[in-house]
Amino acid sequence: MGRKIKYLIITILAILLPMNVKADCQSEFNKIKNEFKATYKYDKDSDSFTITFVSPNYDRYMFQLITAEDIRNADFITLEKQLTVNLKNYKGNEYRYEIIAEYPECKNVSVYQSKLILKKYNAYADNSLCKGNEEFVLCQKDYEGELDDTTFQTRIETYIEEKNSKEAATIKRDNNKTDDTNMIDKASTFAEENALLIIIVTIFIIALIVFTIIMIKNKMKSRRLE
Repeated sequence: MGRKIKYLIITILAILLPMNVKADCQSEFNKIKNEFKATYKYDKDSDSFTITFVSPNYDRYMFQLITAEDIRNADFITLEKQLTVNLKNYKGNEYRYEIIAEYPECKNVSVYQSKLILKKYNAYADNSLCKGNEEFVLCQKDYEGELDDTTFQTRIETYIEEKNSKEAATIKRDNNKTDDTNMIDKASTFAEENALLIIIVTIFIIALIVFTIIMIKNKMKSRRLE
């Protein structure tokens, strides 16, 4: 019975020990996970992507490329412990990758797997004329229509001209509203500051009107008596 128990304990340890080691490897990686970068850039001229991987410490972690061809097409740049890998001329729509631990305790353990969804974006979005006009349809990175330099130049210039005209009209309208508001404010202020004068003038005008009416009536009455 004792041997069976001993064998059972050894078997359980043999199963659990690798899992614990891997779990430790994963938790160590998770502490610095956000320091790893995977990005891409589309090149319109070659109709391909440059994928960039950055590992903050290549002694401990490496991005693993998929094929030998990928490795041949990649540039490896080191700066102290940081390694930047630029995979050029990639033609696919997605790229699956993983990060492998390199230090002895976790050698060759995969600590992260993911993929980049590669989208061709509108290169004209980087044109200087799109600065400040990012809302224009031809300046959207996800614009998928066919464009050439002449078409883009013509349409963006027309858009900018129309935009400037609308902004000028809006400014003029706002200024007119401001002028009207200022006039009302000035009239209101004048009325408040000269209330007594306004009352006197109003009474005088009313009295003048009444006097005029009385004079007209008396004149008409005197004519009837004649």
